Amino acid sequence: VNDVLGVAKRTTDAVHAEVAASIAHESRRELGPESLAKQQGYRTAAQLIATTTGTSVGDAIRLVKVGEATAPRTNLLGEQLPATFPAVGAALAAGRIGAEFFDGMMRRARDFGAALGLSAEEGAQKLAEILADPAKGAGELAGTGLLTGAQARQIQQMAARGEREAAQQAILEQLPDLAGTADRSRSMLGRGWETTGRVISNTWTGLGANVGG
Repeated sequence: VNDVLGVAKRTTDAVHAEVAASIAHESRRELGPESLAKQQGYRTAAQLIATTTGTSVGDAIRLVKVGEATAPRTNLLGEQLPATFPAVGAALAAGRIGAEFFDGMMRRARDFGAALGLSAEEGAQKLAEILADPAKGAGELAGTGLLTGAQARQIQQMAARGEREAAQQAILEQLPDLAGTADRSRSMLGRGWETTGRVISNTWTGLGANVGG
């Protein structure tokens, strides 16, 4: 029963996030008095969302951020564009991760991606996949050395007991501080650059952009 209720809550959060992003788009500042929020008597979209859903303004802002990152987008011509983080959106919609983990994933995405040789966007996608199946994800992280074997086993035991959210939170909390990874990568590339010379400056620029996310 708890698992069913958990999935229901997470899928509901995903719908709320998509709706919140739509409300924010219809309430953007450049619309002035035509803003949806202002037409409803609220100064901001977050205030409108918080009041109508019974959440805090902070939670409303988080829902907007989740929705904007995971829902399909449109360009200035009104043409449909894919979501920025489709794998994150798919995991949210399926109820495999909750919207409350989005901020944690985004904070770690750049450095996590750099540690695996991925961009920030790819790092976020990979983190979503890991959190969606925390038992399997913990094993993968232990295989890369980002978690110890003991940490991975503890998380897998949580997942086996049905403590999915606790296992997901443990993964985010126990990931090491990767903040120096990108800098170390740049330093290594920089030494190679000095040896090779300025002939490949354009290539170096592209590599630097990828490492930086």
